[in-house]
Amino acid sequence: MAEEQYQIRMRNGYHKKLRFHFAPVSPAIMNADADWLYDGELSVSYLHTRKLVYPFIKKYYPGEFHWNDELNPMPFENAQKMAKQLRKVARLLEDDYLNPRLKSYRKLFSIDLLVSKEEYDEKYDDAPSYVKEQAVQEHIGVATQFYRKLASWILTTIEVYEPEGCDAIAIWAPR
Repeated sequence: MAEEQYQIRMRNGYHKKLRFHFAPVSPAIMNADADWLYDGELSVSYLHTRKLVYPFIKKYYPGEFHWNDELNPMPFENAQKMAKQLRKVARLLEDDYLNPRLKSYRKLFSIDLLVSKEEYDEKYDDAPSYVKEQAVQEHIGVATQFYRKLASWILTTIEVYEPEGCDAIAIWAPR
């Protein structure tokens, strides 16, 4: 039987243990004139999002991103561009991992982000750096699957919530 691939934790709805959150918002919600849309929220592993997705957020978020659980509304237009970039990088990582254009993205990855704690402790904790680097390439599918799932959630959220008056995806996380 094939070993099940590790997956980065991502859940629909609010999950306090997954401390990076995304949710569609409207101007009325941002002005506290309407109820929050919890059913549209996505909760994601804090560590993985901070290390693997924050560079994309930083690139596409208009202005300075605020931590400490402050809402950071990213306009749908920017979120859509970010989702397309996530998909593009995922494809390139799988098809042409050593492409020089991916150098800055490859720096985001470490094997402890792509395997379970148990597997890391057993196989990689004391391994030399070249073994860890090779393992990252072997397990890059974990990251590309994460990128694709997040991109799909973003694009689906825009499609579903834009007709309901939402115009941004709020992003928040602790420091």
